[in-house]
Amino acid sequence: MGIIYRFAMRFLEVKDLDKVDLDVVTSDDENFDEYLEKAKENRASKLKEVIMNPGSKRQYTVENIAVPEGTQVIAIGNEACDRRGGCDYEITFHYENEKEDYSKNVWAGVERNRFMIKPKQCNSRLLFLDYASGSEEYITYEEKDCRVWER
Repeated sequence: MGIIYRFAMRFLEVKDLDKVDLDVVTSDDENFDEYLEKAKENRASKLKEVIMNPGSKRQYTVENIAVPEGTQVIAIGNEACDRRGGCDYEITFHYENEKEDYSKNVWAGVERNRFMIKPKQCNSRLLFLDYASGSEEYITYEEKDCRVWER
């Protein structure tokens, strides 16, 4: 079996925003499976899913990922089985009013990890986001290069 690299991003409506766990969990954490179960129990509906298999471990960016209306939470999962260490992620949120755009950085100490983000509620609508893995951006993809499922 070869080395696996993959990310999945899910745009969700949830039953209770206060029950969304914003911690980063890794496959080394003893509560990893419990974290996944609680997240599934709190999900009201999945509005969209984006999956990408970049083929090799290196820094990459996926740009212009459209955010469906009604998204309350973005759940992100990353998989790698080579055990070379953790990864830094940068998610940049783009709103109708560009002055409300912002970025969020997340660090995970192990390649297989999960985390959720609640985008800021602003005066304008969240339109799309960019997702960067690693500290430098060597390869850039567009959402069209990913497998996308929408409700």
